[in-house]
Amino acid sequence: MILANLRANAWRFATLALSVLAVALLIVGLLFWVRGTRADARADAAEQRAEASAARVRALSEVIEAERAAAKRANAIAAQYEQDKIHAEADAKRTVADLRAGNLRLRAQWKGCETGLPQADGAAGQPDAVADDRAESAGRIIRAADEADAQIKGLQDFIRSERQ
Repeated sequence: MILANLRANAWRFATLALSVLAVALLIVGLLFWVRGTRADARADAAEQRAEASAARVRALSEVIEAERAAAKRANAIAAQYEQDKIHAEADAKRTVADLRAGNLRLRAQWKGCETGLPQADGAAGQPDAVADDRAESAGRIIRAADEADAQIKGLQDFIRSERQ
């Protein structure tokens, strides 16, 4: 009887078994699909992280290169400033020498008293010492002005180089 019942309902059992098998295959297929999708997502995320890291490296390289170029320009400007200071010192010495030699004269307003100051004994003071002091002062004034010009020019050059 059981056997007869099984034979009569065999198509039902077969259909049920095939349905269960189909559902199991569908679930297994979905699991493999989800696993593959996750692997693809992880690979895409890793690729995006690698691209972002490469972009950061490029950006940092550009910043470092720009800073190196700015430092190079600043060093060149500083070297020119130092050279201009040396030239200012040489110009001051040349001016003093020309004033002492008589190759260069001060304007009347800078000459002061030509005869010198009288001494207690009635003799005139030392006009050469006064002239030397004036020449030295003129040299210091010229040196200070040239150094100030060099500093201003250097600062302006530095600002121009930073704006590039």
